Amino acid sequence: MNKMGSTSLNVFMKCSKQFNTTHYGCGPLTLAENSKKERYTRATVPCGKCIHEALQDRVKKHAPLAACGGVSDSNPTGFNSFMQLDYNRGEDECIFPQMTALEEIHREYPHATLILLSRPLNDWINSVNHWQDLRQRFIDCNYEDLPTGKGRNPFQLQSWVCNHIARVRQFVKDHPTHALIELNLYDTKQADYYLSRLLIGASQGTKCFGKANQGDKQEEKKKSK
Repeated sequence: MNKMGSTSLNVFMKCSKQFNTTHYGCGPLTLAENSKKERYTRATVPCGKCIHEALQDRVKKHAPLAACGGVSDSNPTGFNSFMQLDYNRGEDECIFPQMTALEEIHREYPHATLILLSRPLNDWINSVNHWQDLRQRFIDCNYEDLPTGKGRNPFQLQSWVCNHIARVRQFVKDHPTHALIELNLYDTKQADYYLSRLLIGASQGTKCFGKANQGDKQEEKKKSK
């Protein structure tokens, strides 16, 4: 979900040096090439757009993430960690594979670990409002539980996020081969500890989480003064 900590999560994955991770951008990229970038992947195409196009293809639809650079038998060094799969440019370009393509992702990677970061929804809406025209793009798009024209009322956006979280929880319950990790974006110490323990087997936190997007925290400090 936009503005829910995907950059922080991507930085953790890179910092851990255990994952070939991508944030927003997809394309064939080796782990060695990707590690040269501190935060963002050198993309050839936005992941959401790439996955959407792959799902329309008769052959690629069976492995849409592999078609976009994901790890596979033919590409063993491909991406094994994806952050921010959505591609949202408003109106006809409103793509959220993490909402609409969970079954396809399950068929391709039946043992994938899913991670949900959360933050107070009022803070999230404030962040959305200050990120380019993202609020308007949400309003213009036609999503499940958030049809075109909805989203001006903050409660509509809050409900949309809560419904998404509920669907992911139910999806994992229905597909128990997956693990689901839920963390508070603001509790960086706890998030770092559990991600380090659960994903890379560290005995303690690696201090890899909480390095990114400090702008949101600075904005909150200004508001509290």
